[in-house]
Amino acid sequence: MRHDLAVKIRGAAFDDPAALIGEVERHRKAHTDRLAHYLAGETRDFGEPGRTADGLLDAERELQHVVLRGGIAYERMMIAWLDDVLATLARFGTGR
Repeated sequence: MRHDLAVKIRGAAFDDPAALIGEVERHRKAHTDRLAHYLAGETRDFGEPGRTADGLLDAERELQHVVLRGGIAYERMMIAWLDDVLATLARFGTGR
């Protein structure tokens, strides 16, 4: 994974790992907010999906929904990873 935050976390081993906690918490909040937005949109747009006469989703809505589900899965994965990062950083306490 090449992510600016991941690079900072890796580099923190040579400095004060606990100093990153605030930044990681900000990233987690951003991902949590985005997930809530995506879930609200899913409920709004796909809670009762528009179906064709044969009961199937039309291709456009099905493709929109699969992309949204990918975004939801990504945000959930990032939140879980950031929780892991926070737990790891917390083990180092503050200062070195």
